[in-house]
Amino acid sequence: MIKMLALKKACLPGINMKDESIIDQYSEMSSYCRQCIEEIDQMKLTKVVWSCSFFDLLKKRQCQIAALMSNPKFERNFRLFDLTRFPTYAEDVVRAFMRAQQCYESMLDQEELINEAFYNILPWMLGRRMVKFLCQCCENAK
Repeated sequence: MIKMLALKKACLPGINMKDESIIDQYSEMSSYCRQCIEEIDQMKLTKVVWSCSFFDLLKKRQCQIAALMSNPKFERNFRLFDLTRFPTYAEDVVRAFMRAQQCYESMLDQEELINEAFYNILPWMLGRRMVKFLCQCCENAK
């Protein structure tokens, strides 16, 4: 719960939360929260590719991260990175990456279905844009 509070605080830095005052009363909790915030700061500075940090994997929607999957460096850099540098959030980062990967595979399947539905007469870029539009509609519905 504390690590999620630290994430929320990193996403909304100007807001003071009532839970913070409770955590500050206990030295172990306060220390752990500071450790989480330091780890988040490191994740913000550490890039998977130039346009995406490890913090972005936790913060952005899976469709936004899935769009980066077409860049071969993205997956390679992620897999080669030593996630033990972020011990508190390593599992969360891996889960976010896997969800984005599943979303990307789903987007590719949708592109293929759109191409089949139009008997492969549409340019591939149009099919890709239709899928991106569907993702935006899905996210707006949430």
